[in-house]
Amino acid sequence: NRKYPVTIEMMRWLRGRLDTGKVGDAALWAALTTAFFFMLRASEYLADTSGGREWAAERVLLGRDVTPRREGAVCPTFASADEVVIYIKGSKTDQYNFGCCRNHYATGNPLCPVGALAALERLAPQRWTSEGDLPLFRDEEGNPIRRKDITDLLGKAAKAVGIHPSHIGSHSLRIGGATAMYH
Repeated sequence: NRKYPVTIEMMRWLRGRLDTGKVGDAALWAALTTAFFFMLRASEYLADTSGGREWAAERVLLGRDVTPRREGAVCPTFASADEVVIYIKGSKTDQYNFGCCRNHYATGNPLCPVGALAALERLAPQRWTSEGDLPLFRDEEGNPIRRKDITDLLGKAAKAVGIHPSHIGSHSLRIGGATAMYH
């Protein structure tokens, strides 16, 4: 069964329920907006630790892979950034693992991924410096956010807007981002 796309209404519902003044919620919100607006697969932004396995640095989005920019040049913080650039090291459609860079400009909108990353950086700046080689999206204890965490949150948002949670999955963020861009 195909999954439904995450909608802007669902993203707004999630934004209203997450306290971005707390590291865990700020990381979740940054993960959600980054996945939605960059149309990422879960394997491109989340560390897969299912089955007790170690996460793979060649797949997951690390702090060093996410760069704030202002007027086209790297800047010191997301608070002063007007753009974010992410480096995706590899994906299932990148046969030779060349990687690719994608960017997104700040909008000032509450759903803006640049603003979400700025909120996370205010609380956990070390994720871009001394912890830059670790998964960026981690909870308050430093554990990588799991696909299940994202799916559970999206299920709650779906239910809140009248969609059965079984119709939503982690891939729904990618589908939702593509649908939003199409519209």
